[in-house]
Amino acid sequence: MSARSRLRVILTAQAVFMVGFSSVVPFLAVLAGDRFALGPAAIGAIVGARVAVQQGLFIVGGALADRFGPRTLLLAGCAVRACGFVLLALAPSPALFVVAVLLIGVAGALFSPAVDAYIGTQDAAAREVAAARRDAAASARRRGPTPFAALALA
Repeated sequence: MSARSRLRVILTAQAVFMVGFSSVVPFLAVLAGDRFALGPAAIGAIVGARVAVQQGLFIVGGALADRFGPRTLLLAGCAVRACGFVLLALAPSPALFVVAVLLIGVAGALFSPAVDAYIGTQDAAAREVAAARRDAAASARRRGPTPFAALALA
């Protein structure tokens, strides 16, 4: 698989992850309200805890991506998220429901920094190629956005 193909896969996965990030909130609210009769304050606290866990652990996810490599963390993030959703579907109690929601947040903390690390290596490689050419015409022939611009689009 070429670097460009891998980049497309990563960007597609990031787009899907972001759709999941946005769409899971109403899903969690409905599930918590219907299955466990939790009120708006409890649902807000659970969703807030998920976001806090995900955002708060980005530095840990980045350190793990540096140590084990972005690919390992990308796969781990996907696996942890899948486990979180399975536990969410099967949670028999509000406590396990909260654990599942937090697990989904941990998955995001693994996945997102790994995507940034991978895109960073791709962007650096693209810049090295462009610098080696030092040819304005060759740079003008480049198709598509830079890897970081593509990530922002995804």
